[in-house]
Amino acid sequence: MATTPASRSTTPGSAPPGSAAAPRAAEDFWGDFAAELASLTELARAGDSSEGFYQEALRRTVTALAAAGGAVWTPQSGGRMRRVCVISPNDSNAANPDPKYRLRHELLLAAVAESGEPKILAANTESDLAADANHTPYTLVVTPVASRERVAALIELRMQPGGSPAVYRGAERLLAAVAEVAAEHHAYADLARLDGVCADQQRLLTLAERVHATLSLDQTAATIANEARAAIGCGRVSVLELRGRSCRLLAVSGVEQADRRSRTVRGLQEVAAISCRLGDPLYLADDALADEHDETLPQASDALHAYADESNSRQIAVTPLVRRADDDSQFEDLIIGALVAESFAAGDTPLARDRVAEVARVCGAALGNSLEHDATPLVGLTRPLRGLTRPGTLAKLAAVAAVLVATVLALVLIPAELRIDARGELQPVNQRNVFAPDNAVVQRVLVSHGQQVKEGDLLLELRDANLELELRQLDGERQTAQRQLDAVRATRASLDARQSDRAQTYRLSAEEQQLKQRLTSLDEQQRLLLVRQQALAVTSPVSGMIVTWALDETLNGRPVERGQNLMSVADTAGPWRVELRLPDDRIGYLVDAQAEDDGAPLQVEYRLGSQEEGFLRGEVTQIAGRADDQPAAAEADGPRVIEVRVAPQPGDLSHDDPEVRPGASVRARVLCGERPLGYVLAHDLINAVRVWWEF
Repeated sequence: MATTPASRSTTPGSAPPGSAAAPRAAEDFWGDFAAELASLTELARAGDSSEGFYQEALRRTVTALAAAGGAVWTPQSGGRMRRVCVISPNDSNAANPDPKYRLRHELLLAAVAESGEPKILAANTESDLAADANHTPYTLVVTPVASRERVAALIELRMQPGGSPAVYRGAERLLAAVAEVAAEHHAYADLARLDGVCADQQRLLTLAERVHATLSLDQTAATIANEARAAIGCGRVSVLELRGRSCRLLAVSGVEQADRRSRTVRGLQEVAAISCRLGDPLYLADDALADEHDETLPQASDALHAYADESNSRQIAVTPLVRRADDDSQFEDLIIGALVAESFAAGDTPLARDRVAEVARVCGAALGNSLEHDATPLVGLTRPLRGLTRPGTLAKLAAVAAVLVATVLALVLIPAELRIDARGELQPVNQRNVFAPDNAVVQRVLVSHGQQVKEGDLLLELRDANLELELRQLDGERQTAQRQLDAVRATRASLDARQSDRAQTYRLSAEEQQLKQRLTSLDEQQRLLLVRQQALAVTSPVSGMIVTWALDETLNGRPVERGQNLMSVADTAGPWRVELRLPDDRIGYLVDAQAEDDGAPLQVEYRLGSQEEGFLRGEVTQIAGRADDQPAAAEADGPRVIEVRVAPQPGDLSHDDPEVRPGASVRARVLCGERPLGYVLAHDLINAVRVWWEF
């Protein structure tokens, strides 16, 4: 204030009567105070908090009226008063800390609030009535602030005693003007709160529309988490479902999929389960003093603090979600889950518990509907039937039913040929494989792919170094034995029969016989080795064409083992056959068809791999008796197959046709008689279902 009454020592009514300066001083004072009121009016309309407004208004009023101090009080329930702000007098002893004094003073203020009229009380006034007793050493001027037919606050001024009544009445009038400005502040605050309530109601309406938009449990939980976060104005919202005595996390705002095995989620589920079991909300504020009146059980408080430490939450509000029972329902309200709101930043606005409760009430109904819908049996199957009552639906349904009946009758009554698809290859009937006669190395390849050979023609030469070594060793042993035999014969011939020892004669004779037997054995071994050596010259077993590819690259200079297949010789000018391979679980169709036709050969339609259109025909001549009858055609890790041989119709295949070659791929279908059209189209599925049902 530019010029304060304290500095000028002038208060309303303080100038001496008859003084010329009195009217001018009063006029200046009221002008300055009017400016202060205008400033307070702007502050009242600025939307500041009540504490801030009253702190500034009290400071200016105390300064303007040169009061010793003052305070602003707001009525509470039970007749108690809450001090909003205070300016203590310079004499600290004036503020009596005695609780009895505080109670008597609150009774005085309550009486003024009940009367609704301002009051001036002289210092140290004793009275049996609480409204007339002033136990302070100051003159009290108390003015109520009216707002919507109630007392919103009380402004108390403590003035020095001993002043004239006109001074105190002037202070009362000035304080009444300040009270009017304060009432205007409360009116604007009420309008702001009303706007906030309207905005909250609009947010709740939007929230209700969105959370009730679907009955899918997952979608409803996700919508609640994301929309409730905006409606509450917090950092994160979690939705949990109550299952027995525990809770399961359904959705978290801003998170697509939460890890339910993490420590944070387990702590969250534990806190929610405690709240659901208690049936009451749990709160944890950033400031511990804010929750000093919360009656929280120790285990709930421990769980809340443990979860706050794990999740770094500064504020937590856990509210049970309740599915309300209908008015005419025999069931009671049921807790179905929990809504957890959290704030993380230190400067976040404290969570509004009423707003959290309202959001939980709206979301509880939506989650209850989704849980009930999710628990309905066969709900997924009955969903398409909901539109049957729409106009025109029955006629469309009848048309669809007629089409379905006609389709079923056609599938059952119309016959069709059952064709079993198979793959195989084309091979000459007269075909021989050439095998290695012994372990050896290919010395020279004398033929090539596609070359015509005759029976006995030399195909390739093999060399066995070990066999040659054995022949040389055997020849050396034979020569040694022959020389020994010649020496024994010479020694025996040189002996005089009359002079020689009979025992020596017998010994030489036995040695001669032994050497003869050894020579005979060596000759036989040499003959066998020569036979093996002659066999290394591999000849063609039949007349035909070499059908093995790249013989020189794969065999020349390579070691081979006894019995190894070296090449194949086929008579391409002779008859041909088709070798099909069918999985063993499909061979039953062929066996059943043969039994129905009294063993008549089954007809086969086939097409060569290079053939683009048309089919050739043949008939089944042989079906292998066992699945492993042809191990070369069965894969060890795949399904077992059975070989089916087919004889083509005479004249269909000619060796002059370039498409007819050994090993050519064949696509065939075996005709297994007529069956209903539905069975023909779905026989694989029917067979799979039958096997699944039986096994």
